[in-house]
Amino acid sequence: MIRLGLISDGRAWESLSPCMHEAALKVAGLAGCYLPLEVNNPDHLGCFLNNLTKLNFNGLNVTVPHKVSLIKYLAGVSAEARAIGAVNTLKPGPDGSWWGYNTDAAGFLSAYGNFFPPGPALVLGTGGAARAVLYALQSLGYPTNLTGRNLTAVQCLAVEFGASVHLVGSTSAGEGRGEVPAYGLVINTSSASSEVELGENFNLLQLIKTRPEALILDLNYGRKQNAWADLAARRNLEFHDGLVMLAHQAAKSFELWTGLKIDSQIFLTARL
Repeated sequence: MIRLGLISDGRAWESLSPCMHEAALKVAGLAGCYLPLEVNNPDHLGCFLNNLTKLNFNGLNVTVPHKVSLIKYLAGVSAEARAIGAVNTLKPGPDGSWWGYNTDAAGFLSAYGNFFPPGPALVLGTGGAARAVLYALQSLGYPTNLTGRNLTAVQCLAVEFGASVHLVGSTSAGEGRGEVPAYGLVINTSSASSEVELGENFNLLQLIKTRPEALILDLNYGRKQNAWADLAARRNLEFHDGLVMLAHQAAKSFELWTGLKIDSQIFLTARL
């Protein structure tokens, strides 16, 4: 019996990951389950992981808000996860300790890499998903700017990944250096998709310059109200949400746990 799960806060119960992975288990002919696991206090993560080891869990996914804070409770992380500074996949070691990996960057490129128009890119957000996207774009040598609500966090992350800082709403990118670029790729990695969630930053969306062939991505999925999709529609631009990326990173996580390659389409169509 294979036991898998997703560590998040209350959003664990809204995720499509359980149905995706249980469909993959069925295709693979493996008896098992995939459970949402709610942890609201990050200080409880260490104890929670220990308990999951005792319950013989075979693998875990991690999503917001724990992708970065959970690292300190792990026995080690892969080289890629270390470079990204965030984990989204955990695998138990032979001694019961947990090891961290990151399939978000590879999943992002598998899902959308073939659609990228000429740059530069604008990445919004400073969390674990932003780290994976910045790492992926950096690996391609894709020119990237970063913005977000917390200027200090934006500046630190931009330095870490060799990105420029774009203060959306200011007259220039690069903290006052040069003209605001027209972006070929706009990626929202934050949890804010709707006008209400964006709050005072909603009006700033209109200030983002885009090229005629630009692609807009929102890594959230299933949002009935999506300001990023609306922005793309107004400008006649292509838009994708994060569902395809979720399926691709899920397939890579599943392979880490089981050694089996299951086509990402199995994960994508599991929700239908």
